[in-house]
Amino acid sequence: MQAYESGKRRIQVAALPELARLLSTTLEKLFGQQQETTVRKRGPAPKWQQQLESIDQLPKSQQKFVAQTLDALIAQATTKASSEGREVLQ
Repeated sequence: MQAYESGKRRIQVAALPELARLLSTTLEKLFGQQQETTVRKRGPAPKWQQQLESIDQLPKSQQKFVAQTLDALIAQATTKASSEGREVLQ
């Protein structure tokens, strides 16, 4: 647990929806973001939400591959941004 708290280990992206569910919270609250107070229009879910739901339906081995790919892309973007003196994730 300490490794996660100190940032030495990372939680895989694909595990975040399940973690939020186990903690009886939302992803927004888990990341300290406020939920939208406005009512969304009816219609299809945003593309990222559809993608997360699709990933959730994949076998665990494929979820792991997707999570590792996302982790690598985020790390690459973060490294590039920090070398340019700007933030990627807020």
